[in-house]
Amino acid sequence: MKVDRSVIIRLKAKDEQAFEIVFKQYVNLVYHVIYLIVKDKDDSDDLTQDTLIQMMKSIENFDEKNNFKYWLLTIAKNKAYDFLKKRRPLVNGEYIIHTFSNGITQQDEKADFDDMMSQYQHIITIEEFDIITLHLFHGLRFKEIAKIYEKTVSSVNNIYHRGISKIRKNWR
Repeated sequence: MKVDRSVIIRLKAKDEQAFEIVFKQYVNLVYHVIYLIVKDKDDSDDLTQDTLIQMMKSIENFDEKNNFKYWLLTIAKNKAYDFLKKRRPLVNGEYIIHTFSNGITQQDEKADFDDMMSQYQHIITIEEFDIITLHLFHGLRFKEIAKIYEKTVSSVNNIYHRGISKIRKNWR
């Protein structure tokens, strides 16, 4: 079940079943978006939980006219960036991060994600891989990915297609 107005109303009433709906729908996406920023599996797991707790604390402030998924992902991004500011040293104005991921939280999905990562990491950039994953694996539209990356839709579209082209060339 997708998060709709009735689920938001139930969330605001602190309904546990509504929280379960949101959890099932978005936990992997929230994890992946956080992982894109912090590049650490354990920290991403913790920050995913923190994001969902923060979502419940802040749900009263959510304006139902807004997009719930984008609002939740904004909380996730803010949690991740705040974490980096507190935990990671700056080098040349950028936070030090690890390079490649261990993937998604559920075991089967994690194995598939790891296989894809190891197969394509030498072909495409991390950014291309992450955008392809968000689009194909999590079903996000380019507009949503552009908001996450704070890029234009055409830029995300170009990165996606460049990555797909590289994969196709190396697949033959």
